[in-house]
Amino acid sequence: MTKYLTAAKNEIKLNFRYRFNLLAFSTGLLFPLLGYVFLWKTAYSGGGRVGEYSLNGLFTYYFWALFLDYTLPVFAYGDMAWNIKSGGLTLFLVRPFSFLFYYVSIIAGGTLVWATVNLAVLVPFGMIFARYFIFPGLTDFLIGLLFTAIGYFLALLLGFVINLLAFYLGDPSGFRGLYGWG
Repeated sequence: MTKYLTAAKNEIKLNFRYRFNLLAFSTGLLFPLLGYVFLWKTAYSGGGRVGEYSLNGLFTYYFWALFLDYTLPVFAYGDMAWNIKSGGLTLFLVRPFSFLFYYVSIIAGGTLVWATVNLAVLVPFGMIFARYFIFPGLTDFLIGLLFTAIGYFLALLLGFVINLLAFYLGDPSGFRGLYGWG
C-alpha cells in the first residue's frame, strides 16, 4: 500500500512543479461560470422560472458540474496508453505492482491537487455569488458526495478499460469522446 501512496505523493509534487499552469487552468474555470451567471440572470430578469428550473438551481448545478469536470486529471489516461504502447507495462508485470492501483493512486493524487486549487479559486467566487447558490441539507450533501465518489471511480475504471484498448488499436485517444474527456 505504501508504494501506491508514494506514487500519489509523487504525483502531487509533479503537479505543483507546474504551479502557474495549474493556477491558470483553474482560473479559467471562472469564465464559464461568469458566462452562465450573466446569461441566466438575463434570461430570468423578467422573474419567474424557465421550465422547472430556477436561477439558483441552474447556478448551483453549473457550479458543481464545472468543479467536478475541472477536478478529474485526465492526463493520466494518456500516460496509461503510452505505457501500454511503448512496452512500459512490462515493468508492472514483472513486479508485485498493480497497474490499475498505480493509476488510481496517481489520478487520486492529481485530483487532490486540482480540487484544492479549484476550491481556492471557486470559494471567493461562491462567496460573491452566494445569493444564487442553493446550499443542500446534510442528507442531500452526503448523498451527493456518495454518488460523486461512485461516479468518480466508475469514470476511472471506464477510462482504464478504454485505454487498455491500446493493446489492439495502438492509440485509443479517439475513444475519449465516449467518456467525455479529451
